[in-house]
Amino acid sequence: MEQKKKDEWQPSFIGIGAMKAASAWLFNSLVEHPEIARSNEKELHFFDIDVNYNKGIEFYRSHFSSEEITGEVTPSYLYDSRCPERIAEHFPTVKLIACLRDPAQRAWSHYQYALQEQGRLSAYSSFTDAYRNDSSLSGMGRYGEQLQRYFKCFDKEQIKVIFYEDIQLDPLATVQDLYQFIGVKNIDFSPSTVNSRRNQTGDRIIRIRHQRTWRMLVSARNILSKQSGIEAQLVQSGIVSKVKQLVRRSDSTVILKEPRSGRKIITARERQMVVDDLVDDINLVESLTGRDLSAWRA
Repeated sequence: MEQKKKDEWQPSFIGIGAMKAASAWLFNSLVEHPEIARSNEKELHFFDIDVNYNKGIEFYRSHFSSEEITGEVTPSYLYDSRCPERIAEHFPTVKLIACLRDPAQRAWSHYQYALQEQGRLSAYSSFTDAYRNDSSLSGMGRYGEQLQRYFKCFDKEQIKVIFYEDIQLDPLATVQDLYQFIGVKNIDFSPSTVNSRRNQTGDRIIRIRHQRTWRMLVSARNILSKQSGIEAQLVQSGIVSKVKQLVRRSDSTVILKEPRSGRKIITARERQMVVDDLVDDINLVESLTGRDLSAWRA
């Protein structure tokens, strides 16, 4: 690639989120199209992790092998307030894809995933306890304020907002609409992944053998999460990821998998708690997208 072209190159699309809203399905369904080249990884975490962003834009470009139609999907880009300006600075004309899911179901799925993976939220006694005390669990469902940040940096025509419910109802029509948005020629292509499972939390749970050590680390991170900016700085520096990898890969730590137990659906009371908290933001999403979201408020 000539230097001038290299300096001007940008991805054709970036999937920005939301988390636990079919991002894996979205990426796989897009890159299976023969006109779309796959990035080295689905989630590059370039714009939301400082240790990556500070490596420079050429580091980001190195994850893409050609000038073909290509892109990535990192679902935390929607939540991170720095990402809209960062993306716009480097790729002002890129096309963005946001997939939104009923925020109560999204929060519940996020919590269940944390239990499965023994993540930070697993330190809380219940979903209600986690939702009330961990700002990220509720904050990731505030799509309205997140979309507003992107609309300030990009033209509305550059942002495609789809809904998880549409994927469930008609996945083929949804992905073909995205093909058209991205600009491929054959929009009638049907990927083999189109009817695959979407964000279904597994039936088995990861269990760290040395639970006491793991829970001490998880509890410490929960404490840090309540200190302004400290946890975010640790995450952005890559330290949290490195510690998790060290614990899970060390010789003294064995990762077992055992059957999941307990309730797998959100209760009416838990759902109402989330709706009451996010109703104003749901109304904002409705206003921004023109979509009737009465089902989210039910």
